[in-house]
Amino acid sequence: MAHHGHYDEGSEASYDGPEAGESMGYAGLVLWLPAAAVLAIAYYAAQHARRALSHDDFRIVSLLVWSSECGSAIAVAIVMAVLVGLGVIAALSAFLVGCQGGHRPLRSVAASSSCLGFVVAAAAAAFGGVYVRPQVTRTANLVCQETDVWGCTAAAAARRLGIGSRAVDFEQGLREGWNLSDAAEVCSLLGRICAPPAQFNVSTACLCSGNWDIEASAAAAAAATAAMPAGRARASAALGANPWQGTMGAFCGEWGANITGEWCFVEPTTQCRQGAKTPLTTSKGVTLDVSDGPCTRFVESRSVLLLTEFAWMWRGVKLVGGVGVALLVLALFSVVLLRFCFSTHRSPDVAPVDHGPAEVDPKLLRQFDDAQRRAVRRLTDETPMDLKLQLYAFCRQAKDGNVRGERPGSWAKPEDQARWASWADLRGMPKDKAIHGYISVVNQLEGDAGGASTSRRASD
Repeated sequence: MAHHGHYDEGSEASYDGPEAGESMGYAGLVLWLPAAAVLAIAYYAAQHARRALSHDDFRIVSLLVWSSECGSAIAVAIVMAVLVGLGVIAALSAFLVGCQGGHRPLRSVAASSSCLGFVVAAAAAAFGGVYVRPQVTRTANLVCQETDVWGCTAAAAARRLGIGSRAVDFEQGLREGWNLSDAAEVCSLLGRICAPPAQFNVSTACLCSGNWDIEASAAAAAAATAAMPAGRARASAALGANPWQGTMGAFCGEWGANITGEWCFVEPTTQCRQGAKTPLTTSKGVTLDVSDGPCTRFVESRSVLLLTEFAWMWRGVKLVGGVGVALLVLALFSVVLLRFCFSTHRSPDVAPVDHGPAEVDPKLLRQFDDAQRRAVRRLTDETPMDLKLQLYAFCRQAKDGNVRGERPGSWAKPEDQARWASWADLRGMPKDKAIHGYISVVNQLEGDAGGASTSRRASD
């Protein structure tokens, strides 16, 4: 048997139909716009991530990121995926709330989408690669600076320089991660990684030249090697003696030589957006240029593969950031709907009134409870709307007193507007009179039902 609202059985039975203005009506459809945007952006982000995670180039860049001590790109991708998944759940909840309405569900959507939106947007900004890219670029440049180091030329190199512990870690990771058993396979993969970008000019690019000098203190070099972690020591051991031991300037480092900060040797024609070139006379009496430009964020990359993957990863980060922005817009829309559809401020024309005696005759309360149970049995879809509205209004007036909140707006459903108006018509009615009115309507409902039943029996 269908009926309007719901009556809880028991001594404290009460009508818990929709609050005045609880349903948002067509206004709830406004939530669908940002929710749909969240789902659409999340879909493209998922497709983007699927392509990246299944591509060998992403694995290479991930290894470079890890070797550069910048964390795990795969772990970052997983964190991003979890945040986007939570955003999708929030968007689906917004679709449901937009259909069904409800003050508390809408507040939950506003709170969850705002918090999650800030977290997702902040994560996208933090993982944007602003601080990661220069470090990874320098590691890749070290790897590609002298391929002789890896035995990728016909003649063996007379010396090994400019590789650093990070470059050694990366090369070792290539051998292990790709199961490369000989130098030819390593050199083939390095050739792909070190293919330069278009219009790349090694003589003017902002990067280290690979020139080197004997370090001022061989003891300091030996101490630095001894302090190196065991894992790196094993990696460098695979290439023989530490290739950078006792040298300086082949790659960015705090080499001293009366120059503060990180620097390296550069070509005389090198052009960097930041960092000035200064001359330095080496221990052999040769004057070379040094600069800290390649040690800044303006360092240029020798690898078009790295630049391509960075651009692809940055696009994915922007998609995740777009999910965060869409969630914040969803939160804003939810707050607006809370303000205009569920305002809890008392209407200006409502003044405090005497609601009658604080205590009501217990016998009358029992009759009220009994009337609610009788109404449950009598209410049907065929019950006239005016009786339903009277039951609603008398019940709410008896339970809650005067109507609260503002009149539902034009976006609210017509039945919600009618309920509010019916309840507002009883403003100022004491609780006992509201109970009597409710019982009278239930009696009328039973009389009408009884008459209809008699008529049906007569017609049969």
